[in-house]
Amino acid sequence: MKAAAYLASVVGSLSERSVGSRRLLARRIRPTLGDAVKLIRRIGRVCLSGKLAHVLAALLFCTLIASGIGIMSSAWRQILAADAEATASEMANFLKANLTDLPAIIAGHDPGTSSAILLKKARSDSRIPSICILNAAGAEQIQFCGRETITASNFDDSELPRLVAKLRNGSAVVRNQSPFVVGQGAKYSGVLVPIVEHGKTVGAFEMLVDMTSRSTSLYAILTNAMVSFGLILAVAFGLPGLGYWLRTRQKEQAEHKLDFLSQHDALTGLVNRGSLMRRLGRLLPAGSAPPRGLAVLSMDLDHFKDVNGALGHETGDRLLKDVADRLSSHLKPGEFVARAGGDEFIVVQEMTPDRDAASDLAQRILKSFGRPFASGDNTTRIAPSIGIAVSPDDGVEPETLIRNANLALQAVKANGRGTFKFYEGAMDEASQRRRAVAQLVRVACENDGFQLKYQPVYSLATGLLAGFEALVRLPQKDGSAVSPAEFIPAAEELGLITKIGAWVLESACRQAAGWPQDLTVAVNISPAEFREGRVVERVAAALAKSGLKPERLEIEVTEGVLLADTEITRLTMDGLKKLGVAIVLDDFGTGYSSLSYLWQFRFDKIKIDQSFVRAIGKNNNVTDIIRTIIALGRA
Repeated sequence: MKAAAYLASVVGSLSERSVGSRRLLARRIRPTLGDAVKLIRRIGRVCLSGKLAHVLAALLFCTLIASGIGIMSSAWRQILAADAEATASEMANFLKANLTDLPAIIAGHDPGTSSAILLKKARSDSRIPSICILNAAGAEQIQFCGRETITASNFDDSELPRLVAKLRNGSAVVRNQSPFVVGQGAKYSGVLVPIVEHGKTVGAFEMLVDMTSRSTSLYAILTNAMVSFGLILAVAFGLPGLGYWLRTRQKEQAEHKLDFLSQHDALTGLVNRGSLMRRLGRLLPAGSAPPRGLAVLSMDLDHFKDVNGALGHETGDRLLKDVADRLSSHLKPGEFVARAGGDEFIVVQEMTPDRDAASDLAQRILKSFGRPFASGDNTTRIAPSIGIAVSPDDGVEPETLIRNANLALQAVKANGRGTFKFYEGAMDEASQRRRAVAQLVRVACENDGFQLKYQPVYSLATGLLAGFEALVRLPQKDGSAVSPAEFIPAAEELGLITKIGAWVLESACRQAAGWPQDLTVAVNISPAEFREGRVVERVAAALAKSGLKPERLEIEVTEGVLLADTEITRLTMDGLKKLGVAIVLDDFGTGYSSLSYLWQFRFDKIKIDQSFVRAIGKNNNVTDIIRTIIALGRA
């Protein structure tokens, strides 16, 4: 009974050692994870970039995984060995305490009846299926041994004498463990426990310990630990790695965006002026290299300021984008377009064989603007003016070519717009003249230097004088006058046209108030004044201040005012009609003439452009057109 109770206590203690094994595993794993975390932190402090960082991180991750597998495998074997040794030692202590004839058995005698019964009960423990007693030389001293039934152990008995000799220090020896695969066969550990009498090793117990169940459970524990370790590594590497990838990607995107914006226009996406100059520098030959044919076309949009002011900057920006898209879609290989600023674009034609090729490109661009642009709810027609400079005749440096192309553009704008011109040397003089006129305009605005001249208007029906048209003039010191075709564009570019228009309106009303009551006065209102939205207010103030009757004042508007059919334009036209003044459509038949103007706005008079009047009698078609316009005006 005592022996059976002790055996039960031995079996019960095995579960306690299982908990101890887990603690041992935890003690072995914690330092490993701690070292891994420290290593990861050190890596985080190292500044690595690009693919090298990715490669090193992957190598480190694989190394840690391999190290973890090796540590887990070693821990698994050591824990199994320690568990087998503890189980065998506990059983050996029990046998040494209860086998009264143990010295005799070691000496080669058969065990007594009580010893044989005890040995059978000991072998009934499922964890120890075989027990042998060896002498000091390692020879078996009893034949009662169940080891021959353990076919999976395959232990080499020839090693016993050598192993027994190692027992002389009093410690147990665990023999090589049998191969083991989870779910396949059993696993046994051979353990030699020394029998010590009076400080001398006189023999040994050889026990086979069944570690199958323990191996399976421990394998599951270690596998879970390894998976957890892998997840920790994945998180430890994955989160910093993901953060590093996101930061790197954001940095690359920001750098790419900055690089793109440094070379392209933010609104249209076209090449900007700086990038254009660099590209022209690469295209044009340097030093003594042979000259290379290259055409630079400088263009801007006619009356864009009117459209931009009337429809708003948002619509103007959208129009610029549409223009950029249309230009890009009509260019051929070897041609590219850049936005120089505002409504100015630069088109470059590489490898230009002659001026005819540049002329064909300009005509192609002008033709592409034949279709109107859809700007939100409005449809806008706009055309470009183009100046062309060709290398090497007009320059071999980017700055020179662009300057000369701009001079040609200014010449186009000064002579009608909507077409193209090639650069000529005389255009430098014209540019100087424009600067001089601009200075005269500034001085005249500051010192009341403008004068009003009046052109008489006669009635064809009566032949009598019907009134006058007020014309502003800019006199010079020599007594001559600057042509309106020169100073009006200069005033528009300087932003002084509104100030001049207000002076003309007030002066004309004041002077006309002293004329006979049957004479009228006509004053032209510019598109810039309409954009401000104060035309009605200024006209009313001029009438009140001068005392001129509203029906004696005629307000002339050009098609540039009507080009942008906006709410401001309609309210202004309605306000003028409510004041009682007459509204006259000036220069009808040129530019953007549209029959829709005649029914959308209530005009009191239509002034047919002088180019038609001069052609009367010379061209029958012109006469028919004039008759049609008159009929439409009376309709």
